[in-house]
Amino acid sequence: MIKLCVFGGTREGRELIEFLCAQQASVTACVATEYGGTLLPPPSENLTVSARPLPPSEIKAMLRREGFD
Repeated sequence: MIKLCVFGGTREGRELIEFLCAQQASVTACVATEYGGTLLPPPSENLTVSARPLPPSEIKAMLRREGFD
């Protein structure tokens, strides 16, 4: 399964996340607010949601740790 990270916050970002989840990709969705997280599909086996601002150091660490495709 392909493993992707999407930074979204727009309608297009949400649509992309929904599309990727429907394709059985493993998706980590990053949005800046809890409200943004409520607009996404519910977390599931192939969707992880981060709904808070991430400082650059945390973004770098996550990208290294998770090994996204």
